Amino acid sequence: MELRTRAGLTPQPKTLNEKDRTVQAVLATDAPARVFDVNRGVIDEVLVMRGFKPAKETIPMLDNHRRDSVGNILGSITDFKVDDHQVSATLRFAATDDGEAAFSFRVLGWGVNPALVRSSIVSFS
Repeated sequence: MELRTRAGLTPQPKTLNEKDRTVQAVLATDAPARVFDVNRGVIDEVLVMRGFKPAKETIPMLDNHRRDSVGNILGSITDFKVDDHQVSATLRFAATDDGEAAFSFRVLGWGVNPALVRSSIVSFS
C-alpha cells in the first residue's frame, strides 16, 4: 500500500511560472488526517476525491479559509484535476501585498520578512 500524507501537500516547483505568478499544487488527498470534531473529539477525517466538484471553474484562494474580508483573497484557484486519490489545481497569486508575500514566501521560498506574512498564509489542505 502506498503511503500518502497531507503533510506533503506542497507546490510542484516544476510547474512554477514566475511571470504569470502560477504554480500547480495538490489541494487535497484521501489520506486520513487526525482532526478535532466538536461533537466527537479527535477523529480520522478522510476526504473522498471521486465526488469532488468545485462550485465554480475559478474560486478565490483565501488566507486560512477566511472569508470575512476581501483582503484575505490571495489570488485564484483554477484548472482543477481530480483522480482517485487527490485534487490538484493551478494557483494564481494576486499582485497585492498579501498575494506577493504568499507567492514569495510559500512558493519561491524567498526570505520575506515574516512580519509581513500571516501565519499559514496559504492552506493546501
